[in-house]
Amino acid sequence: MDSLLILVQNFAAQTANLNLDSTMKPIATLALGLAAATALFFAGCKPHDHSHDGHDHSGHDHSGHDHGKPATDAKTPADPALAIIEKPTAEQLAAAKPYPLDTCLASGEKLGSMGEPPVYIIAGQQVKLCCAHCLPDLKKDTAKLMAKLAK
Repeated sequence: MDSLLILVQNFAAQTANLNLDSTMKPIATLALGLAAATALFFAGCKPHDHSHDGHDHSGHDHSGHDHGKPATDAKTPADPALAIIEKPTAEQLAAAKPYPLDTCLASGEKLGSMGEPPVYIIAGQQVKLCCAHCLPDLKKDTAKLMAKLAK
């Protein structure tokens, strides 16, 4: 790349020193720009490390250390049967058991006190919360909160 850059710089210096008439200057400028673009195109980018954590994973034993646990989807509970359907269809709502309480499953607030309560489905059961802000609590303690409905 350095040799291409030197070539372009030399061309620019020589072009500046020439006594060109007004019709040739734009052509010389265009040629200089084309030469610079060509030099950058052929030079490409420098090679870099794609190993994501700074070292090569091949060729060494991983039994003495780990690279952390892979990220898990916060929406997926430990028990797949307790997966939360966050945007149920009308058919899914009709097929699910109706929500038996008049309070939010997560906070205990009266349903409707914060507007239309969002409705979710967990294991074939409708679940209503007072607001969407309670959803993280529902996700965190799904099994414990669903046990309230079984009582």
